[in-house]
Amino acid sequence: MAATACLLVGCANQVSYVRQDHPVYPTEEIFAQSRPEVWAAAREVMAGYPLVAQDEATGVIETEWLFGESDVTRQIVRQGEEFQSDYVQIRYRIHLAVTPVGVGTRVAIQQEVLENRRYAKGMRSYYAPDHFVEAEGSTELEHRLLGQIRRQLASR
Repeated sequence: MAATACLLVGCANQVSYVRQDHPVYPTEEIFAQSRPEVWAAAREVMAGYPLVAQDEATGVIETEWLFGESDVTRQIVRQGEEFQSDYVQIRYRIHLAVTPVGVGTRVAIQQEVLENRRYAKGMRSYYAPDHFVEAEGSTELEHRLLGQIRRQLASR
């Protein structure tokens, strides 16, 4: 009954995407250890991810596209008098590069993020189950992975 009334009267559905503040961490670090040692530590850390590339010659490790929830963007949907707020669903992949630099080895990690923006902002009823758009994620994952690599190297 209420849904029918909304259709007849034209209840406004509103969608907002809100980005939350988050700390920005470095996405690369230079380690004193040799490239083979750092490569081995990076491989161990990334072993839990489904990988599409792992090339020691180029120093590149890359994951498949993974699914998760954004840690920075919330989707707030208003339908009539009701509100629903959830973290946006995302697809992401991780690109890790191990390269020699000076007397050390650099590890650079980049996360590519696509957010599922299912509702078009400002539209009354537009909904697409899978409408992924490029987005900026937090650097929390990169920070965590660099810390794991650091701990792997320290335990050797």
